[in-house]
Amino acid sequence: MYKRQDVCRLAGIDVERFKGLARRDQLPIVSPPPIGKTDEIRDHAKERGWNWFSAFDVFLIAVQEQLSREMGYLNGINSEDAAKVVWNNNGFLGDVFWNHSSAAASGRKDKWIGYLAFDGPPNRNNGGMNVSGSIADILNQIKDLDIPVARSFLVNADSALRAITLRAESSGIEFKTGQAALAAD
Repeated sequence: MYKRQDVCRLAGIDVERFKGLARRDQLPIVSPPPIGKTDEIRDHAKERGWNWFSAFDVFLIAVQEQLSREMGYLNGINSEDAAKVVWNNNGFLGDVFWNHSSAAASGRKDKWIGYLAFDGPPNRNNGGMNVSGSIADILNQIKDLDIPVARSFLVNADSALRAITLRAESSGIEFKTGQAALAAD
């Protein structure tokens, strides 16, 4: 388990930004309140982000941060939207996380997640959809659509895990994926 400071270091996110996202419930994780604590203490812990986080939480936060940077604040898309995309793809991301070490060994192609924003009249949000898979999978999803895609925002999930691993090594923090993460947590 990781404290907030280590999460931020590993995920590549500023501590103050992390605290702001935590206060606004804009993190793609569910952190249970400390067991046996009063409601006031649990609320304060949630507000400040003073929870313990798993290696998978670190991964989700890192992917959200990369997606937030990719999306920016175009057409009302913000950190909350990035958190939703990550949360809606957490099963897919779980597969990436749990199979990361074996995927690297097998030469599997990197997996991506993202969001497609649909085209429409100016000043009108026509929605969009979450996408995930290899680049070929995502291109096939786009090809099958009957509505024009105005923008696509993609993040390489495997690359995010590799970046976390490099930050962990340079910081002297133990970070494990796959079955090794279960033993570490």
